[in-house]
Amino acid sequence: MVALLMAACSNDGSMDQTAVANADVQNLQVYPVVNGLTRGTVWTNNNFESFHLSTSGDGFLKAIDGTETANIDGTVSKSSGIWRFDDGITYYWPSKNATANFLAYAPVSFKPSANYTADADDLSKLMDIVVAYNTGTAFDFSTGVPLTFRHATSQIVVKADNASTSDVTIEVKAIRLKNICSSAYFTMPTTPTTDNLLDNPWTLNSTSTDYMADLSSVRTLSGTAADVTGDNPLLLIPQQLGSADIAQSTGQYLSVLIKVTAADGTPIFPVAQTDASGKAITNTGYAWVATDINTLWEPGKRYIYTLHFQKDSYGKIDSDQDDGGTDDPADPTPDNDSDDDDIPGPGDDVVDTPVELTINVTVSDWTEQTENTTL
Repeated sequence: MVALLMAACSNDGSMDQTAVANADVQNLQVYPVVNGLTRGTVWTNNNFESFHLSTSGDGFLKAIDGTETANIDGTVSKSSGIWRFDDGITYYWPSKNATANFLAYAPVSFKPSANYTADADDLSKLMDIVVAYNTGTAFDFSTGVPLTFRHATSQIVVKADNASTSDVTIEVKAIRLKNICSSAYFTMPTTPTTDNLLDNPWTLNSTSTDYMADLSSVRTLSGTAADVTGDNPLLLIPQQLGSADIAQSTGQYLSVLIKVTAADGTPIFPVAQTDASGKAITNTGYAWVATDINTLWEPGKRYIYTLHFQKDSYGKIDSDQDDGGTDDPADPTPDNDSDDDDIPGPGDDVVDTPVELTINVTVSDWTEQTENTTL
């Protein structure tokens, strides 16, 4: 959340009314304060450097003698610790009874009231979109017009742990969110965001894609949950995820690219494949396992999915083994599933007698709420 004050004061925090021709005229200043997450490109006090501001209503004086009145539509940037309008103009309230609406957003490259696509090819380009709106008069806000910025996207974090480290080694190479809506029309707020969470501003389009995050290095899971989301925060369009058919790779679900090895070194998943003579014919590599998450993503909330792996609890085999997965990862005799119904295939549990994979979902406003679900 960002608290922005459009303050009626001079640079030193006070106003000598005798120094101006009109005692009602007051200098307009901006003081943003950002309280957010500290990871990646999510806005914080340290990296929030500019935002776009537009006003409507009675307008502001562009000179203290009142020769020109105009509404503001431009960028505000921080230079040497001071926030200034990029156009170089100092604006003044025309009177204490003047009314104005304030609308602001960041980053400035974002295009409001238009279609937005959350980039799946380069996750570093995903935006932490924040917007703010308020209205009032100079008299109402003699100490400043507060604008509270609200996050418009949802942040997704995936964590995982291994409760059976003495029995199995589980390595994670990547995570993937399947069939996620990637494009939507964004509508700017028209009611104050100061005291209210942002209403959903998105109208979804039909475009969907996969969001895959590679880890910079393979993560071996321990008994303590570790973040396996990768180096870039997943800032995605809020939406309702539907039920998944993992066997057909339809619906929305979460996949994890893993390798599971027994304590004695025997591959568990993917299974080493052999020819008729027993000779290994493929590298076991890694394979995708999946779980249905079926969540409503709301704007301004952070969703942490924690997967609790353990011996015989690895999820279901993803039918989509592209992006680095091993073909037929559970089948010791490739392309032979029809010959043996006991051999697990796409959509089946990795092992025949599985322990249920559990997932913990934590939702927070970017007071915290925890939901435990067994899948």
